[in-house]
Amino acid sequence: MALRETEYNPVRMSRHDRGLYEVLITEALAAGLRELGERLEARSTELRAAEAADRIALHLSRVVQRAIAAIEDDTRVASSIELARVLLEQIDASVADTNATADSPIAPGRVLRSISARHPDGSPERIPEPLIRFRSSTPRC
Repeated sequence: MALRETEYNPVRMSRHDRGLYEVLITEALAAGLRELGERLEARSTELRAAEAADRIALHLSRVVQRAIAAIEDDTRVASSIELARVLLEQIDASVADTNATADSPIAPGRVLRSISARHPDGSPERIPEPLIRFRSSTPRC
């Protein structure tokens, strides 16, 4: 039996699929688990400190992604930047010594595509972009 994908899908859980899961139990999932019936039984374990950062970050990333996708196209960038800034401010207010606001995206929203050298004549080097974009690269400046 294959291990289920870590993303919770309320439609899938409403069908009460038996199997193995690695899913953070949320309020919505807990409500669904209370309605499993007599023929099924859920087994869960405590969230371990060693896995908390990854599990919570993955869960929140999916929640934030769904929220941002629900914003109308014409305001998505500005609203998303503001949401990110508010969330990072809340992290700084809640957890000491994180300096999360240093990772706040700038308004109006910009994406770094390259850092290139200058040719002897002063013109910038042209680095061709890949056919498939990178998902994430973090420069350590």
